Amino acid sequence: MPPIKITENGKMNEEVFRLVMANMRLPSQRKGDLRAEIAACDVAEDRIRELCDKYGAREVDQATDIFLKQTEERTREKIRRIQPGEYEYEDYLDSDGHSTEPYRIHAVCKVTRDDLIVDL
Repeated sequence: MPPIKITENGKMNEEVFRLVMANMRLPSQRKGDLRAEIAACDVAEDRIRELCDKYGAREVDQATDIFLKQTEERTREKIRRIQPGEYEYEDYLDSDGHSTEPYRIHAVCKVTRDDLIVDL
């Protein structure tokens, strides 16, 4: 599915919402979750606008850059504590939502000095 707006100008596009649900595993169980995620994004947008009004968009942008850089530095420091190598894990979901067969999930994590790549 290509990127598409599920809301615009504060209004839900119900047709797009139904399209997303039709392409989701266990849509009847996810409908409330997706609506809650959208509502959380709406609240976040309001809060960011409030910060920009109070401090200015430039200052908020600069603070965001600082937080992102600090987060990256801290994350890479944690990764450096992991022994470099390749790690694998496999597990199963009850199903993929389209059949009753267990659904296999296989992950390979490649750790280098301060990078971690997860291949699912």
